[in-house]
Amino acid sequence: MATVRIGSVPALHLGGLPDRLRGFVVANSRAITLIAVPVVLVALGLLLLTPRAGLDEESAIDYQVYRWAVHTWLAGGDIMNTAPTVSIGRVLPWVYPPFALLPLTPLALLPFSAGLFVLYLLDLLAIGGSLYLVTRRLWPAVGTRGALAAAMALLPLTLFLEPVYSSFGLGQVNILLMGLVMADCLAESPRWPRGLLIGIAAAIKLTPAAFLLFLVLRKDYRAAVVAVVTAALATLSGFALNYSAAVEYWFGKGPAHGVSGSAFHTNQSIMGALSRFEFPAPVQNGLWLVAAVAATVAVAFAIRRVEPALAVSSNALLALLISPTSWSDHWVWCAPGLLVLLGYAVRRRSVGWLVAAGWTLVTVLAAAFNWMPSGPPWDAVAHLFGNPYTLLGLLLTGLLVRIARREPIRAEVPSVPLREPAGV
Repeated sequence: MATVRIGSVPALHLGGLPDRLRGFVVANSRAITLIAVPVVLVALGLLLLTPRAGLDEESAIDYQVYRWAVHTWLAGGDIMNTAPTVSIGRVLPWVYPPFALLPLTPLALLPFSAGLFVLYLLDLLAIGGSLYLVTRRLWPAVGTRGALAAAMALLPLTLFLEPVYSSFGLGQVNILLMGLVMADCLAESPRWPRGLLIGIAAAIKLTPAAFLLFLVLRKDYRAAVVAVVTAALATLSGFALNYSAAVEYWFGKGPAHGVSGSAFHTNQSIMGALSRFEFPAPVQNGLWLVAAVAATVAVAFAIRRVEPALAVSSNALLALLISPTSWSDHWVWCAPGLLVLLGYAVRRRSVGWLVAAGWTLVTVLAAAFNWMPSGPPWDAVAHLFGNPYTLLGLLLTGLLVRIARREPIRAEVPSVPLREPAGV
């Protein structure tokens, strides 16, 4: 397909975006943004009225743990060998590196409702920012205002995706970490050293370290070094913050003690799916290793060849699949991922990409695992319908490989900021 140039910067496949839609977004960007603001607030209000993501006693249980950990740490208590009883009557442990106490402190020191509201606002900013960055990468012709308008228009819709409203409902930090990673990987000419935000995210919660794969395979070795050094320094600072907890976390109980590979139905990783078959441990671990290696090879093949927005989404998909524990609220990457799929469907006028986007949307709206028993034993029907995110991830991985085979190897190089379209 021919390449169109915007100023002096090549914009790939812009002819795939219908001119009328692009023109409408650019011409009406301010109006779309202004209308979207109250719509976002209404959507957030509706979200708070839902049973799982609302303000009832089952809400914000992870946020309760964060608050407990910060206050216990400040009081000189033990956060690793004690745990709070949250509002639903369960005892939930602190499972993060001690460094995570530092960024959580401002939220924990606010009154409960105020801190939770600030967390919600930060989540909205992270989702909106991720959608904005994807739009800028896929359709640079719409410019800054057009991308902002598109992100604001789509933001309220994302709040009704199961992973997103579950993350809100739990008071989780997954969306914020996604925002850090997306900014680090997709921002044009960032003002910070690229890799810094991935390093910080990995020091808060280990999973973002998986995005080193994106940096290395895109040959951004400097950013990879920055990420590693940042994560290491932040981790060391955790020893200064709470030495005993850091020693216990890193050399005692270990990361995510007690939840790794859980058979609970909301664990939608490969290991979670296998654990519900109740295989003997050697068989389960062997099958997981084979699947994890195969998925890693496939996604690595794709990351080197596809465009950055799809490459980052692919890396996220891999991390979710091969992590021993990927609760459904970890799959918040579906929000920018859906936009990437839709973008490819529109730009390439592809029915296949449209079907993939539609299937993904139905999967994360239905969240069929909620209809199944919370744990084994499961029958064949439960295994078929109770692992929807895992099966979706495996199928999307296959689609990625098929697409990547047609693409040349790409290396990500420092980019020049894209020019604004005339009249914006």
